[in-house]
Amino acid sequence: MITQHEFSSKGPRASNQDYVVVDELPSRGFFASVADGVGGNRGGEIAAKTASMAVVAALKEGVGDFDECFRVADAKLKELSQNDPALASMATTLTCILISQLRLTGAHVGDCRVYILRRNGIRQLTEDHTEAAKLVRAGSLQKHEAYSHPYRNLLYSALGSAKNLIVEPFTFDLLPKDRILLMSDGVYSVVSKRTFRDISVTNPDFQSFFDSVLASIEARKPNDNFSIVALEVTGRS
Repeated sequence: MITQHEFSSKGPRASNQDYVVVDELPSRGFFASVADGVGGNRGGEIAAKTASMAVVAALKEGVGDFDECFRVADAKLKELSQNDPALASMATTLTCILISQLRLTGAHVGDCRVYILRRNGIRQLTEDHTEAAKLVRAGSLQKHEAYSHPYRNLLYSALGSAKNLIVEPFTFDLLPKDRILLMSDGVYSVVSKRTFRDISVTNPDFQSFFDSVLASIEARKPNDNFSIVALEVTGRS
């Protein structure tokens, strides 16, 4: 069983190009996703929603794995952009998970993130698909330097983009009381992993935890859209 909370806001921006889905998929498991669209005018908003719903539809239709689902969504975005000049530059990040029988499987393109909170620890399951993060992994840039690097938001993989699509799969074996966070970069750009961990440790009640997380995000005044999904494992699903 999964307990859930989610929140999405346009923040100081004119529109919200993030898109969140939380759903129970028969025979597949508990599904959650966060997407962060890019593109002029309404392009980012359309890309995020279109890709998210394309993946959900593919899963419901029995498509075997996330990699194939993401490629279906990528093709859908490219078809739309080819048919509408106003959407020519649209693309989106997308991070999805399925939970079934305490097994988490997921896939990721872009720079949204998934964290696992367990007891006193926190673990990041995804890697940011940004040029700055790539430099950090290569040892050419220090982690603290990436936060202000000019390439910190430059994606090297996104759905709908002309760049090579890289779908990153991940898995994790869950335990009861584990907490899972999915978020767009508007959240983790203002709230550190240590802060999430500390809030979790001091708030054993899940509702209090989520309320404190939202208060922490809003107090730091994000300069972008921000979206978060919080899940707590209460038993097998």
